[in-house]
Amino acid sequence: MQAPEGTERNVLEITLATLQGVSAFHMFGVGSEAKSVFERAYRLLADVPEHPMRGRLLHGFGYLLGLRGDYALALEVAERAETLSCDANDQELLLAACIVRGEVHHLQGRTKTTRRWLERALAIAEPLDIGTNEIFAADPQVMLHGMLAIELVRSGLIEQARIHMQQARARAQALRQPMTWLVAAWQEVLIEVRMGNHVRVAALADDMQALVDEYSLALGRTACRWWRGWADARNGAPRDGYRRIREAYEEHTGLGMRSGASEVLGYATEALLLAGDCNAAQVELQEAFRWAKNWASASTCRNYCCWRQRSRERRVSPTPASLRCGAQLKRLAPRKHRGWSCKRWSNCASTLTLRPRTNRYWPRWLTSRRKLTEPSWRNVRAR
Repeated sequence: MQAPEGTERNVLEITLATLQGVSAFHMFGVGSEAKSVFERAYRLLADVPEHPMRGRLLHGFGYLLGLRGDYALALEVAERAETLSCDANDQELLLAACIVRGEVHHLQGRTKTTRRWLERALAIAEPLDIGTNEIFAADPQVMLHGMLAIELVRSGLIEQARIHMQQARARAQALRQPMTWLVAAWQEVLIEVRMGNHVRVAALADDMQALVDEYSLALGRTACRWWRGWADARNGAPRDGYRRIREAYEEHTGLGMRSGASEVLGYATEALLLAGDCNAAQVELQEAFRWAKNWASASTCRNYCCWRQRSRERRVSPTPASLRCGAQLKRLAPRKHRGWSCKRWSNCASTLTLRPRTNRYWPRWLTSRRKLTEPSWRNVRAR
């Protein structure tokens, strides 16, 4: 027997679809199953805007869309959440809107805008002191401190980034919630990758793998493998590392996750360079550029820089390829930078390695990081 058409049926269907979407997200990742049920509930929400599960629906759907690379739709969901929060003076719903906006800009490499939204979200979350509840699958403060730490690293503010990461880690340890633990480890490993700390990355990847296996957390199933592969490549096994990275990448994109794909291809590029296979590394790099062009990823520039600098270290002449990559960077550039020559792009990009350097020609949209002095960098690495 089916319920008759009307508000009561819509209320029930929103509830069931939201719960099904959350379950599918945890078990299978951001594939079509989770998206379709969330989308159905989202359409019905127009008829029942006061639904008690609207917070979980809007946050879950917006977060999923961001991971899939559907940035415009994710921002639309966040805007709707903010509108509903203003109408009802609902601070938790406003927090969900800020988190989704921050995540979208974070994934697109817009550091200044991301920090503004994350700081606003933290100002809301701290007095509420809410943990994992019917809206958030992971603790909001852990998520926000970790994301802000990554943005501070991008800006060159290493000391501040470590403070925020320590706060995220301490809160995750106190709460002892699996998804919160996974989020904290995910964010910390992104920082350690940028610091080149392969020992710490390997340990965090193993911790994530244990969480994924014990609690069936699909979100981290592929990530822990490609980070383990990156650490293996840095630790003397580049071919095995590349195999791990590539297998995880194929599974990751097969589940519909597009954001971050170009950075993973950067890991694969670096592994091939460590194995001495520069031609195959160039193929990976070209694929990363295609992802960047289609999904507005900011990570491809880092991938190119790794290849360019590693090629130089191995005495492989990269001049023709670097000019081609410089031309691609030029095509991806904002209009005000398109007057630069391909050679200038190549020279500029070659300075963007994992070890910061000072160069007054860095375009801020490309790097999203401030200059670091060599003494401060040595102090960070000494820790």
